[in-house]
Amino acid sequence: DLASKARTADPSNLDLLMQVAMSEHFQKAYKDEVQIYQDILKISPRNIGALNNMAWTLSENLGKPAEALKIVEQAIDYYDRHQYLLDTRGVILISLKRYEEAIADLKDSIRSTPRGIVYYHLARAYERVGDKAAATAALKQAETLGFTDRLQIEERPQLESLKTELAAQK
Repeated sequence: DLASKARTADPSNLDLLMQVAMSEHFQKAYKDEVQIYQDILKISPRNIGALNNMAWTLSENLGKPAEALKIVEQAIDYYDRHQYLLDTRGVILISLKRYEEAIADLKDSIRSTPRGIVYYHLARAYERVGDKAAATAALKQAETLGFTDRLQIEERPQLESLKTELAAQK
């Protein structure tokens, strides 16, 4: 398979391994993807991309948000409050039903660099705590900045559900 060929061809080529991991993600081979991130971390223990992506996949694709939270928090220890790590931790905290903490992380990520995808995640968190006005405003900001090209495959049904829920509240 592609992953084993990449490991054999040049096991220290982190860029190649990251690309293979992403390929595994798009093929929904999430366990293989996580294994590749673990291989990358053996070579480069503080690789921000591997830590962030592995945390996301563990939480959102493999249903292991508690394990994912430990990994993203390790990355935050290394890289402080990096905007992408805060976004990932915010999404993981939503999965853990820790909505207020998620909102705080997502707002911090936005303060650093406003990005549509983070506003979308913030809209999800606000909707979960019942703040429909804030959820609607965050979703509108996400749409203004553009975000649908940044959605993960697993997030598309969540977006439709959020839009339906917010439309029902009007």
